[in-house]
Amino acid sequence: MLQKYLYICQTLISSSQIFELGFFTPYGSSNRYVGIWYKNLTPTRILWVANRAQPLDNNDQLARLTVGDDGNLRLLEGTQNSIWSTNVSAGSNRSIAMLMDTGNLVLKDSENIIWESFHFPTDTILPGMKIEMNVNTGEKRYLTSWKTDTDPSPGNFTVGVTSEIPPQPFTWNGSAPHWRGGQWDKSKFIGIGDVENTYLSGYNVQQDIQQGTTYFSLLTYSTTFFTYMFISPEGSLKWVFWNESDRKWLPNWEAPRNLCETYGTCGPFSVCNSSFSPICQCLDGFTPKLEDEWKSGNWTGGCIRKKELECQRDPNSGAPSRSGANQTDYFLKLSQMKLPDTANYVTLIDENAWGCQTWCLNNCSCIAYSYVEDIGCLTWFNEIMDIQSFNMTGKDLFLRLAYSERSDNTGSRTKIITVSLATILGGIILSVAIYYITCRGRVSKCESASTVFQQIGKEENSGVSSELPFFKFKSILDATNNFDIRNKLGQGGFGPVYKDQPMDRPNMPSVVSMLSGESDLPDPRAPTHPSFSGSLDHEIHSQQASALSTTNTMTLTIIEGR
Repeated sequence: MLQKYLYICQTLISSSQIFELGFFTPYGSSNRYVGIWYKNLTPTRILWVANRAQPLDNNDQLARLTVGDDGNLRLLEGTQNSIWSTNVSAGSNRSIAMLMDTGNLVLKDSENIIWESFHFPTDTILPGMKIEMNVNTGEKRYLTSWKTDTDPSPGNFTVGVTSEIPPQPFTWNGSAPHWRGGQWDKSKFIGIGDVENTYLSGYNVQQDIQQGTTYFSLLTYSTTFFTYMFISPEGSLKWVFWNESDRKWLPNWEAPRNLCETYGTCGPFSVCNSSFSPICQCLDGFTPKLEDEWKSGNWTGGCIRKKELECQRDPNSGAPSRSGANQTDYFLKLSQMKLPDTANYVTLIDENAWGCQTWCLNNCSCIAYSYVEDIGCLTWFNEIMDIQSFNMTGKDLFLRLAYSERSDNTGSRTKIITVSLATILGGIILSVAIYYITCRGRVSKCESASTVFQQIGKEENSGVSSELPFFKFKSILDATNNFDIRNKLGQGGFGPVYKDQPMDRPNMPSVVSMLSGESDLPDPRAPTHPSFSGSLDHEIHSQQASALSTTNTMTLTIIEGR
């Protein structure tokens, strides 16, 4: 707790010894600053700087941090000149400054917090801190990078969250987008690629349309779990955590990691995939806008549409189809995509993918759509920018193309399907050939697999033209012990399945041994399905009926192959 002065040789420590506030001088610098860092964790990294734009002279040994007579927290030079202040209206001169266990420096007047450092972030966000935008008041809280690793003054890169629906995280280089994390689906940002579809992201986004507020925050699950996210002077957004066993900071996540994650690398109407060479490809139905620049590796000009959309033509001069009917545009499905920037959220009566497609098709200015669970219907107009192809994750994007493009895209798919079918058929033929050769080498074993029922079938099927063997009802009674329930294996669409004799069927331990072993085994006997044809009178001798006999008529239709 600070009630009067904090000098250069002193520090302010949170109650649980987690955070520390004091004076520091960056390596190789002649300036001195007041900052906050994790206590006893090395290497030390500064998490917040009070006077980043107004440094002290490193030779000033009389500088001090104090609570002034007006109740404000002030940083004074040795000459008593104030170079930094909280600049709030305090109700009295009895204010105190406290460093909380969250890393938040608060100024309190009695029991009320009148100022806190969490509302004025520098380049780092801690759990509990918010990056916020309020469209009603115009208030914005961003992270701003250091100018260099040894200069805490404001740099070129900022990190924030947009107020659109749904919100997106951005890194900007000046006013130009540098990186985009994609739309928020109530659990994660779907533009951060190659992560699990559902996971505990470790951060949260809250949006209040009525209040006009949108904010992003890191979640904390324990005060002993140390973590933070910061923007580097080079524009890399990094999330790190403290590994106690190794006693060092380890990376958890970083962006951008490659050119495809850098905003606008491929320009409009093109897709980026870091696994391809070149990494940029025009979307189907589009061609490079500047051919020479595209070939030289400058893809920022993007691509343009090859053929005009049908709905954009004069209805009186629209191209008719061969059948004479009016042609319409169609949507090409692009899977596993980072959805484009500047999406428009549409509220539908029919809140489903079909309703989203119908809405977009009925609006000529809608050039693409995507229906995302937990978000809803997203649509795009004019250009679409910052598309990336993911390997594992991503969403389906439906791109509007002219009807005349359908045959071209269908043709390419036909080739793929033809090749795939040829490959599958070739594999089947090869498998059959291998099986035939193997079986020929084991003729005796293949032949010895005939069962007692097959022998009976040969004797009893004479004169019957069918692919299914026929058995006398008495043979089935004898084999199944009068359909004893203990011989029943199970029941499916064709009725019960019985084992002929219990000793002919392996028990479960034997099955496990067979599956895990490598020795050759004889083929098992086939399960018995009771099967009868026509109307047959059978005399059934029931062991449970004290030798009484009854006559039953049974019919069953045999299913023949075509």
